[in-house]
Amino acid sequence: MHAYHCINEDFKYGVLPLVLDYQPDHRDYDDKSSFSSQRLLIHIDFALFARNKYYVIDVSKGGNTKSTPVYQCEDVEPVKEATRRLNVSCVETMHSNFKFVLYHTLRSAFRIEEGSQDAIVEEIIDAVSNIIGNSGSKKGSNIMLGLRVVMRRDRILRRCERCTKEFLIRKMMKRVKVVADDNGKECDGDEGEGPERIRRCVVRESEVCPICMEEFVVGSEDVTCMPCSHVFHETCIGVWLDGDKPNCPVCRFEMPVVD
Repeated sequence: MHAYHCINEDFKYGVLPLVLDYQPDHRDYDDKSSFSSQRLLIHIDFALFARNKYYVIDVSKGGNTKSTPVYQCEDVEPVKEATRRLNVSCVETMHSNFKFVLYHTLRSAFRIEEGSQDAIVEEIIDAVSNIIGNSGSKKGSNIMLGLRVVMRRDRILRRCERCTKEFLIRKMMKRVKVVADDNGKECDGDEGEGPERIRRCVVRESEVCPICMEEFVVGSEDVTCMPCSHVFHETCIGVWLDGDKPNCPVCRFEMPVVD
């Protein structure tokens, strides 16, 4: 598994009319405000599509770098969808309750940035207002409106070799418990050699970290075991492995960090 960082993101959206293939029932709608003589029944479908482009940095012998595309992931189906139905009694109510529902949906369900939220909400409000203004409905009749909000998020991600290595190393390390010397718990992991040794899960407080040569402290959570069964302070081995060739400082067991 590789670690990637987003270096660029582009967000686009569109508010489109939606033909409703059912007769809305006001009892099914989110806004349960009191109804005036004329009601606006609004059905909105939200859909978010995502396209990710993955790159890896290539370094030439001269030190020049270039980004080479690895692969592209584009979702044909939406990665996230939501539907909101509201029964709005008047324009004034629409601008309070209606806006709250829209902002909450964009923020909580889709994690859209604040600036884009404002633009989408204003465009939806304009679309609804135009429908009301152009409606030939008689006073007292209902107006049924369907909208579809289509959002697309394009991201460029670059592979980070450092984070990839750190992730793989952490995945292969195992937390070790430190016990007192007089504790009767047996310290396992002394059988076999190199990577074939059984992993240790317990060490004595009198044992020392081979890197800093300090004793382990009972109850400490900063003690970890490598696949070769040698135990170190997590901080010490983390600094040691942060090099060009990560291996065990005791037996030189090389960590297989290439995925």
